[in-house]
Amino acid sequence: MAVPSGLVAGPITLLDLAIRNGDAVAIVVEDVTTVAPEINVVPAVPRQGTSYDVLRRVGLPAGGFRQVGSGVTMSKSTWSRETKPMYLFDAQMLIGEDIVKAQTASSRATVGDVLADEASATIRGSIINLGQQFYYGVSADANGFAGLSTQFTEELDAGGSTSTTSAYLAWLDPSEINPQGVHFSLGLDGAMNFSEWLKQQVDMGAGKKAMAWVNGFLFYIGLGVASTQSVWRVRGISAAHPLTDDLGNQMLSKVPIARRNNLRWFMNKTAAFTLQKARATVTIAQPGIPATGLYPELPSMLAGWPITLTDSLLDTESSGTI
Repeated sequence: MAVPSGLVAGPITLLDLAIRNGDAVAIVVEDVTTVAPEINVVPAVPRQGTSYDVLRRVGLPAGGFRQVGSGVTMSKSTWSRETKPMYLFDAQMLIGEDIVKAQTASSRATVGDVLADEASATIRGSIINLGQQFYYGVSADANGFAGLSTQFTEELDAGGSTSTTSAYLAWLDPSEINPQGVHFSLGLDGAMNFSEWLKQQVDMGAGKKAMAWVNGFLFYIGLGVASTQSVWRVRGISAAHPLTDDLGNQMLSKVPIARRNNLRWFMNKTAAFTLQKARATVTIAQPGIPATGLYPELPSMLAGWPITLTDSLLDTESSGTI
């Protein structure tokens, strides 16, 4: 199956919103997106306020046959409405004036360079946290949104029970009006901004004070999975229990035909390697001739759909804890 043309243009993502809504954050976020690529792949929708309503279609309107001269029953869509919160994400930055002076004195760096480096490091760590929240939800941070590990439709078990990982197949609905698939929601009309760096006196503990540079990075974010047919998982993947093309295609067979667009796999390097190894072929050795074979490239597709590699999925999952 070819990758649908709709994947080429791509939907708006968290990276797009960060760049659109704050000049100060644009360069910093762009520099660190390779750590946890979810923010540059999963669609994102700006929302007013800090909560929003999800409209879920639970019944389709339809016509029917009728006798000539008679009528048919009127029909309409039926909907359920659910209010979803967005969660406050806050990163507070503090770097001591003495650290700044030491770094600028020992190199050609300016105060701005040092502060920008600290902001980059803070955003890098924040993106990693968001990536793990995307999959593990409240198991990663109880104050954040629910993750894919509690919102999947169906799953297959590769067979591992401890020290395993998972691969997710997600429907990324690019609609900006009422997205039904997996998407981020960003509150306050998509605001993701740094404050201004300020130098002020801070408490160092035990009643001691010092001067430091401080800043903040604050926004409201939620993870939406409006349709129950949006997420599928292969769990229990390990070196002894690999992800295979058979498992991938079995998983795809569970996806409704109406959902077979804008699908994407998310997996870590361990799962991808087990898939790569499962695809390797080896010829039978002849007497005196060593065995030869073909070792495939790192997979970029599974069951006809693209793979996104991420460090956000761990190798330490265990049966019954994810």
